[in-house]
Amino acid sequence: MAKGRLRCIGNSIRLKSKFGTGFIANMRFGNANGGQTPSRTPEDTSSGHHEDVKKFFKYHLDISPTEENKSFLTFVIPHDKESVLKDFFAELQARQREFNVSDIQLGLATLEEVFLNIAKQAELENAAAEGKMVTLDLTSGKSVQIPVGARFVGVPETNSSENPGGIMVEVYWVQDDSGSLCISGHSNEMPVPSGVQPLPSAPQLLARTNMLGQRRGPVYGMVYDSNQILAAQSY
Repeated sequence: MAKGRLRCIGNSIRLKSKFGTGFIANMRFGNANGGQTPSRTPEDTSSGHHEDVKKFFKYHLDISPTEENKSFLTFVIPHDKESVLKDFFAELQARQREFNVSDIQLGLATLEEVFLNIAKQAELENAAAEGKMVTLDLTSGKSVQIPVGARFVGVPETNSSENPGGIMVEVYWVQDDSGSLCISGHSNEMPVPSGVQPLPSAPQLLARTNMLGQRRGPVYGMVYDSNQILAAQSY
């Protein structure tokens, strides 16, 4: 249930497969080969193995880790990569000692993530209907108004010859104690994929200007369909 409506029903596996972001892969490092590899010193072996695994995932699946610490790397693998995972993990397991990976865990997204994704979609629909907006403060210093629950948001006036579609960020949301969504952060700025257009219901991009050409009023971000962005990024 979300916003007074039944949004989904089913067992945990079905819900994770349909509404989760994908597969969660955890790589644990240390003592996979009974000691350090001779080609690296103890000082650089940990970071070196991390970089090797990150390059391996980037080359084969075009993804980067979502979490990283001294002992673990965590990757979210989109569902559309499922067809190549058998060969991918066979090769990864064959190189497990080389990468000093002691343990490989693969599972579906958690039910908590599923519920949060459904809640975000419900909040986005509600925000669009009611015009409910919040301020997203970017690390670049800019601030834009976005609908509650929006995931991929374009930043106005960032078009360039290098990035014709402009720049966007992925917005991260969490639920507060009352169950409402609030912004927890955002990704690094990245180019808007070619051919992807903002949702027609998105507010106007630019604030109005006065007679001196100075901006007045809020600046609104462009909201992109998450499925289109993820599909474009997978190519």
